[in-house]
Amino acid sequence: MSMLQSLRHVASAVRHAEVLADEAEDLEETELASRLRARGRELATDLERAVEVLDDVEPARNSRAVAHEALGALYGDLTMRLEAHLSPERASRLSPGGHLDVVERARFRFRHLAAHADERLAAAREELGAALGRYDAAVDSYLIVCAEAQSKKDEAVVKSQALRLELERVKQRLLLLAPAGGEAWRRIKRRAVRTKRARWLDAAKARHLLGEVYAATA
Repeated sequence: MSMLQSLRHVASAVRHAEVLADEAEDLEETELASRLRARGRELATDLERAVEVLDDVEPARNSRAVAHEALGALYGDLTMRLEAHLSPERASRLSPGGHLDVVERARFRFRHLAAHADERLAAAREELGAALGRYDAAVDSYLIVCAEAQSKKDEAVVKSQALRLELERVKQRLLLLAPAGGEAWRRIKRRAVRTKRARWLDAAKARHLLGEVYAATA
């Protein structure tokens, strides 16, 4: 289940809360309607925050890709410079593993250039170290954003499940208040507010965050 699909699940719960709040208002359950609207607004805020963080993922991914390409370009340029400055044997020892990702090869070269006292090689090592630092920073930024997006998404989805549990109880109450078989009764009856707990949620995390709801229904 993708993050966007998960967040659509959250948006659906917000909409259910809004609709049942209107139904409660029509049945003169104003306090219940107010509570549902408040819960819906709270979840909508969580949803908005999750979407905002999710929007940051793609730029961070692009920055990581740009840093990777820049590292590759510098590695290729340094290879040419090493071949011009060192013997073929020494240069080849600093350019192993052509099938490996350039990051691994750059780290190897950075470590092994330390054994050379030549000033030009020291400058090359410094350039390479700076590029590796920029790449690592881009990777860290990307992973931090991904972790934050995952956290915000999980929080919003779990809260939406808690709201769905409450909406199921509200639905049953409204069915008792609405004239049986009437138009409002049929609307309320058709509204599928409760779904099985989302499979993408960690069970322990869900039970912790839904603790109050489970306690209320025990």
